Amino acid sequence: FSSKLRLGSTIDLNSEMISVVEPRMDQPSQLDIKPRIEVVKFGWIVGVLIRCVLNIFGVMLFLRLSWVTGQAGMGLACLIVIISTAVTVITAVSMSAICTNGEVKGGGTYYLISRSLGPEFGGAIGLIFSFANAVAAAMYAVGFAETVRDLLKEHGVKIFGTVVDGNSVNVVRVIGVITMTFILGIALIGMRGETVVQITLLITLTASLLNFFIGSFLPPTPYKRRHGFEGYSWKIIKENFGPRFQDGETFQHVFGVFFPSVTGILAGANISGNLKNPSHSIPLGTNVAIALTSFVYLTFCIVAGCTTRRDVNLDFYERKNGSIIQIVNCSSVINDTECKSGLIYNYQTMRMISAFGPIIIAGIFAATLSSALASLVGAPKVFQAVCRDMIFPCLKFFSVGNGKSDEPHRAYFLTYFISISFAAIGELNVIAPIISNFFLMTYALVNYSCFDASLAKASGWRPAFRYYNKWLALVGALLCVVVMFVINWWAALITLVASSGIFLYVRTTKPEINWGSSVQAHTYRRALDATLKLGTVQEHVKNFRPQMLVLTGNPICRPALVDLGSLVTHGNSLMICGNVVLDDPSINIRLNDQKEHGEAWLKKRNSKAFYQSIVAPTVRQGTMALLQCVGVGKMRPNVVFLGFKNDWLIKAEATNDYFNIIHDALDLKYGVGLLRLQSGLDFSDFFGPDIPEDQYDDEEDSEDEEKNEEFISSSPLRSGARSTTPRQQDVLMLKNTIINKGALLTMNVFHPKHSASTIIDVWWLFDDGGLTLLLPYLLRRRKRWRNCQFRIFSCVSGDKDDAERQHISMASLLAKFRINYADLHVLHGLNKPPNEKETEKFQQILQTWNQNNEAFPISDHEYEANKDKIKRGLKLHEYLLEYSSKSTLVVVTLPIPRKQSISAALYLAYLDAISYNLPPILFLRDIPEDQYDDEEDSEDEEKNEEFISSSPLRSGARSTTPRQQDVLMLKNTIINKGALLTMNVFHPKHSASTIIDVWWLFDDGGLTLLLPYLLRRRKRWRNCQFRIFSCVSGEKDDAERQHISMASLLAKFRINYADLHVLHGLNKPPSEKETEKFQQILQTWNQNNEAFPISDHEYEANKDKIKRGLKLHEYLLEYSSKSTLVVVTLPIPRKQSISAALYLAYLDAISYNLPPILFLRGNQKNVLTYYS
Repeated sequence: FSSKLRLGSTIDLNSEMISVVEPRMDQPSQLDIKPRIEVVKFGWIVGVLIRCVLNIFGVMLFLRLSWVTGQAGMGLACLIVIISTAVTVITAVSMSAICTNGEVKGGGTYYLISRSLGPEFGGAIGLIFSFANAVAAAMYAVGFAETVRDLLKEHGVKIFGTVVDGNSVNVVRVIGVITMTFILGIALIGMRGETVVQITLLITLTASLLNFFIGSFLPPTPYKRRHGFEGYSWKIIKENFGPRFQDGETFQHVFGVFFPSVTGILAGANISGNLKNPSHSIPLGTNVAIALTSFVYLTFCIVAGCTTRRDVNLDFYERKNGSIIQIVNCSSVINDTECKSGLIYNYQTMRMISAFGPIIIAGIFAATLSSALASLVGAPKVFQAVCRDMIFPCLKFFSVGNGKSDEPHRAYFLTYFISISFAAIGELNVIAPIISNFFLMTYALVNYSCFDASLAKASGWRPAFRYYNKWLALVGALLCVVVMFVINWWAALITLVASSGIFLYVRTTKPEINWGSSVQAHTYRRALDATLKLGTVQEHVKNFRPQMLVLTGNPICRPALVDLGSLVTHGNSLMICGNVVLDDPSINIRLNDQKEHGEAWLKKRNSKAFYQSIVAPTVRQGTMALLQCVGVGKMRPNVVFLGFKNDWLIKAEATNDYFNIIHDALDLKYGVGLLRLQSGLDFSDFFGPDIPEDQYDDEEDSEDEEKNEEFISSSPLRSGARSTTPRQQDVLMLKNTIINKGALLTMNVFHPKHSASTIIDVWWLFDDGGLTLLLPYLLRRRKRWRNCQFRIFSCVSGDKDDAERQHISMASLLAKFRINYADLHVLHGLNKPPNEKETEKFQQILQTWNQNNEAFPISDHEYEANKDKIKRGLKLHEYLLEYSSKSTLVVVTLPIPRKQSISAALYLAYLDAISYNLPPILFLRDIPEDQYDDEEDSEDEEKNEEFISSSPLRSGARSTTPRQQDVLMLKNTIINKGALLTMNVFHPKHSASTIIDVWWLFDDGGLTLLLPYLLRRRKRWRNCQFRIFSCVSGEKDDAERQHISMASLLAKFRINYADLHVLHGLNKPPSEKETEKFQQILQTWNQNNEAFPISDHEYEANKDKIKRGLKLHEYLLEYSSKSTLVVVTLPIPRKQSISAALYLAYLDAISYNLPPILFLRGNQKNVLTYYS
């Protein structure tokens, strides 16, 4: 989310999501500006189309286009028009991409470029473009003055007793200054008065063009025949089709003369602050204007070439001297240019062909005056925006606006004096080359800014304009530079030198401005020198990247966790694999060896990640050291990934450490992701004793050696277990290591070469800053996930009406975030009781924990304190089973274990209940800027915390003995086929994901949306079905309102999605089955961990939250059971509020029996922005 807005209310399964959008001020300007200025607003026709058309049509249309047709021929003239149009069309496409990459403020073209490229380029282009418009006003005024001078000459008018001739420069100067003064007066009237004049000029211009076309069909008069007009004739077409350059002209020069005719396409963008909807008006109005004007130019070339001869020798011509008319005999005059006519020599060809000549004169006046007016209005507004940004502090004086429309009167007068200074030159051919190059430099930077932003692959660059392509933008930038030098090489050099000088000045002074530019994004990807430079640059939401610390232990032992992190980062952001070696910290020989092996393995795995190992006496101490010290400068992790602790019921001390590690990460403002595979993540037994037996228990699935051969889930509540002895046909040989085929598949579940994922479900349960959406989005950027089905789920405690309102709101929000999804589901009834089976399983978990861990029991008090939360979690697990049981990855918002409220046992029972019997599930959570307890919903409103059934309460477990047909032989290693698929579930080369669901349940800064969006940038996920879900606690009407709100917000964020669902009824009791499963989880935990029991008090304290979690699981099961990846907002485990056991039971209940699910939570820092 951008720093410019904050969501007024959020949901973490405890409150409704994003019901109010509250605008927040952007980075405070260094200059106070009048608040709540009422600015006149225009639509795309009046505000953009009319202005662009009037600014494009200028003197060249009336006075030089016939000359271009005569010199180049009809065919080559059309080619010149087409080439020139191609430059402007490409520039317009790039500008449309910038305009649709968020909301556009005032400042026009300057604002668009500066916010994309940063203050260095922005400052340069701001001054150059303002100056170019000021001088352009002078150029148009001089063109108008020359026409007036020719009329005075034609009628023999005397000034100070002297007849005006065609070389009277002083007359042009005087008329030009008077004209500029008149235009200034119109501009000072204000935008409304200026608009009336613009419309009047457009009507006059249209009448003159119609007059010309009508005249071409009228029979030629003797006068017209004498000047070369013959009417439509095949003979003339043949003569005029090919080029015939005369008087030393060349194609380059003719092209240079014409090109200024197509400038002016940024006239609408120049007044972006006065447009009602700039993101819509600028692309539409500009492109329509280019189409109309190009059509007129082509038609003019064809009409002129088909009706009028190139050159005609006159027998005589008339010359007026006051009231005396002189007849000049051309046979007696040598080298008199007035004795020649036709397309090349008669600049008034358009007037001659027309039906009524005076209308053409009016058209010339309309074209010149309208273009001059547009330039004089645009230049001060751009200059005012530059001054307000304080890039050049000495120009602060000109930043002040006047009146309710905030008109830049001071900048108007500065522009006026610049214009009359250049108007005093009086030579159009001297002024025009300079202007053309300044405009072309602007166009080049517009194109380059888009290419640069695309090249940086910043998450904030999400243009909604469908026809944009980064390579087309680069071609456009190069074309502009080439045309600059073709038109006038020395003017091009002046422009480049001026731009470079301003750029170096801004770079040297280093203004304190943070616009999230593409320069910052490139800096991130550079080497050490760029990393040091990045340390002095403020972070910006547009360039947010999930930098991940993946707690893998030895990476080879948890390849699926490495692959998922690699898919999210993909070499575009930082990824560090962390390993804690339990040993004496003074011994580092083994540490160095492990680092070398780990880095080598990551390289072979094609994982663009760093490996960092640390020696510590305990896992928690080592992890804390990694959390505090890993990374350099701004390249530090902001998201920590770790595996779900499947064996949490067995060892209470390890469970408490695991629980506290989550708290440590949240305390240090990390986003947290917990990945659970039902068959487990740890395969250390296959690869030798590289890690101590008890190393990193929080990531190991079990301390039993049988666990690594069991390729399903190791929940103690399963009724049975498969034999651990694989048959011969069920094994693979891998470098003298026997690995079960299923285990190999599990290892590579996210590896590009080994998975065939089709669905990503995101269960976005509450706002964690956006991390829950951002990580799945990043995953969808990968080639393997690009075409996945991306679905987003959310839950509400209310009824169907609440869900529908929430759906509308979420759809709107996701559209603004530009998060594309295949489907969005908002499930209702999360507060309904879970089914008995779910409750029983959860109770079994609690009993198992208390039996096995008498020193740390889950007390009845704790259980009762979290009872409602547990029920919601169990209900959520029902939803997960219903909707995401067939997904490739399920991303679920990670519940926060509240300190002093829930114990480790109850928290893990919570997570276990959510994720039990589901596809790969990722609990993900980011944290608030302040204490994450504050962002979590109150204990009475914890509607977003979800609990599902835990694995130990499952009715049965598959045999651990793979059948012969279920294993693969791979280099002496036996790996279970199912395990291999699980290992590579997110690997690009092994999945064909089609659905990603994002369950966006509360505001985490936008990470929950951004990561799935980034995921969809990957080739595999690019065409996936991306669905967004949210939940409300109210009725259907509430859901519908929420749906509208979310759809609007997502549109502003440029997050494209296939469907948006806002489910209602989240506060409804979950099914009895969900409740029973969750109760079994709690019982199992308390039985196995008597020292850390989930108390009734804790359960009761979190009861409402648990119920909503269980209800959310029902929604997940209903909507995301077939998704490839489900991304769900990660609940934050509140300190002093929820224990590790109840928190993990919460997550387990949400993610149980679902496709791969990713719980995602941002750190409450904004990672999505409205603005360009």
